[in-house]
Amino acid sequence: MVKRPYLLTVRGRRHGWCFDVRVDPKYVPEYEADGLEVDEVANTVPQWVAQLGLAGVWCWLQDRRGMMPL
Repeated sequence: MVKRPYLLTVRGRRHGWCFDVRVDPKYVPEYEADGLEVDEVANTVPQWVAQLGLAGVWCWLQDRRGMMPL
């Protein structure tokens, strides 16, 4: 089973919440069918990396390492 990073959005009557989850992609259609918003996370970039202008390099490294945290 290969789990990938997703952002799961749950919306209530007045508010919405987002959660970082690792999910097997085969279950995503079930979540969406139940009304959850599911978005795949391609890359995550810390603020200090973005401020240094290194977001592109950071994402390239993440892509090569398979989304493992650096």
